Amino acid sequence: VGVAVGVILLTIFERQQPRRWIAAAGKTVASLCFVCVALIGDCASSHTLSGTLILLGLIVGAVGDVCLLSASNGTVFHMGVRAFLAGHIFYVVAFFTAGVDLQAALLSLIVLLPVAILVLKWVMPQVPQNMKVSAFLYVVVISVMVLCSVGTHAALGTANSQQLLVAAVLFFISDLCVAQTRFIGRIAWVRASGLYIYYLAQTLFATACHLN
Repeated sequence: VGVAVGVILLTIFERQQPRRWIAAAGKTVASLCFVCVALIGDCASSHTLSGTLILLGLIVGAVGDVCLLSASNGTVFHMGVRAFLAGHIFYVVAFFTAGVDLQAALLSLIVLLPVAILVLKWVMPQVPQNMKVSAFLYVVVISVMVLCSVGTHAALGTANSQQLLVAAVLFFISDLCVAQTRFIGRIAWVRASGLYIYYLAQTLFATACHLN
């Protein structure tokens, strides 16, 4: 409920300059809520390395959310990108810790590799020169995260691993929406859809991080 209310406030007020602080508060509350969901749920109770790593990924993701409140693509935005990059790395290590079926993961490259190449061709020409390396690494890491989620679900075959696979795919989609908004051009419905998809993804991570 807290995540939903926060995102609704964000989407309503972020374009209203005198009330933009309400949007900032809404985004901060929404991000804190998915961290709290993890703390009071599986991540805290599972006592596994994979659960702890997913919790760390959620925490740095919340930090990244606050950084991305910046309207410009300056230093604070760069910090947010690095925070999300770190979060994805935590998720990748969490999947490997839980177990990855390498054959299934490599088979998923049949779909993931062409998609990643298309994303790079679409986004990279519009990315500022000082961010090209970070943007390239980001696309690589988030693609690896999705690949690892496929491998983990193939290895474990549990409801939680299936939920985390869905979460990883949704996170990938939400990042495409961020790329469109930040580098290509702002489209209101893409921005709003990206926010809801992102917070759904993080909430799915928070509620299904007990993998072992």
